[in-house]
Amino acid sequence: MNIFLCYGYDSHTAGAYFERALGKTHDVHYIGPSWRERLGRSSNEDLSVLVEDAILPKPDLVLFIESGRKFFPRGLEKLECPTAGYLIDVHQGVHFRQDLAKFFDHIFLCHKDYISRFTDLGHRNVHWVPMACDPEMHGELQVDRDLDVAFVGGVDASPERRRLLLALEARYKMNDFRKYYPKEDITKVYSRSKIVFNYAINEDLNMRVFEALAGGALLLTNHIENGMSDLFRVGKHFVEYRDRQSMFDKVDYYLSHEDERAAIGNAGKMLVTREHTYEHRSQAILDKIFSGSHPSRTAMVRSMTAAELRTAYGSVYTLMKMVDPAFDEFSTAWAQRAGRLRAARGLGATLLKRLNEITKITTVLKRGRPSS
Repeated sequence: MNIFLCYGYDSHTAGAYFERALGKTHDVHYIGPSWRERLGRSSNEDLSVLVEDAILPKPDLVLFIESGRKFFPRGLEKLECPTAGYLIDVHQGVHFRQDLAKFFDHIFLCHKDYISRFTDLGHRNVHWVPMACDPEMHGELQVDRDLDVAFVGGVDASPERRRLLLALEARYKMNDFRKYYPKEDITKVYSRSKIVFNYAINEDLNMRVFEALAGGALLLTNHIENGMSDLFRVGKHFVEYRDRQSMFDKVDYYLSHEDERAAIGNAGKMLVTREHTYEHRSQAILDKIFSGSHPSRTAMVRSMTAAELRTAYGSVYTLMKMVDPAFDEFSTAWAQRAGRLRAARGLGATLLKRLNEITKITTVLKRGRPSS
């Protein structure tokens, strides 16, 4: 198939792993912003224009994967092929993801417990597809496990995560968890570690769970819902802690019981490499979309008026802090003399964001001036 894969590329993001997996059996066209040496497109690229002007071949599927970059394509409602959105950070802000969901025929969530938050709004095709590992990138390396505990990720993403990491650092030999690690170095860290620590924010079933397991280390995590118990068993594939003291107790126990630690780590590694790779997830997405004779095209935007579409896009761009595209959408909606109240609110919101940007820039410049 020809697949338009829309996401903001960087080497760590889930979209990059899906691109590797889908590219093994399909023609995948990356549509997203430039990143270092990788050329991209505008932050609000119109997909329908790419097709109409024969810049790219007609797609059989458009798949948007959430990332941290400022990017969201236009023209989704005009495409004849099914569209799908893979939404990752619903645990960090469900209302924004509900706005994104309006644009897609199929919605895929990596957190199972949020499915009803979308079906209750009338979305017909909402599916749970959790994160995964890439065995070629995350597989265990044959190196000495000389680190007691390891962590790679955002230290300041949660005050409690930071407190626990500092407590671990004071007692055990760890990697430098404050530094940025290229993706190839993450595997090296996990392969060197006896235990990989995880603190899930809002019980998110995150990428670290699968990547740590793939590296063969013992995964030590706080309790996670969102389908964790559907995939793994506590004590067989990973271990849990409840609080700081139980975290210390688990680390001390498994550092002194090497055979048990290695058995659980190996069981977790075997399971994720057998059942939970990005190739498995990619196939699951395609199966959900194309299981019927006629893939459904039920995205809410397909039945919106022109003014409603403008404000829908404008709302997404505003939430993504894409001020210029948001302003263009709302000002056009205003000019169409329909939905003017919503357009006026949107214009006000984007103008406030622009003012905030100017204020921040001015503050930085003032701080940078030498004192008189």
